[in-house]
Amino acid sequence: MAAAGGKVTVLDISENQLRQDRFVAEREGLSIRTVKGDMTNLEAFCDEEFDLIIHPVSNLFVKDIQKVWNEIFRVLKQGGTLISGFMNPVFFDWEL
Repeated sequence: MAAAGGKVTVLDISENQLRQDRFVAEREGLSIRTVKGDMTNLEAFCDEEFDLIIHPVSNLFVKDIQKVWNEIFRVLKQGGTLISGFMNPVFFDWEL
């Protein structure tokens, strides 16, 4: 998104992941903002701060997904867009 001219903020709980994001952005000459935090608590962000939220397949890593949806609703501008990824449990080939 930064390469396309977007003002990008990356949130991750992992400092290692954020370090990698900064490395790639610097290598490519891109500007991004990185924030270390938990997706269930987006207190670092104001209400209606974002026009677009891309929420990759990270739902697997939280116990209470409702907290994530509540926070996304709070920080996404009215009329904004949420793109979210999901995985089908069949992917894990669990025995039922």
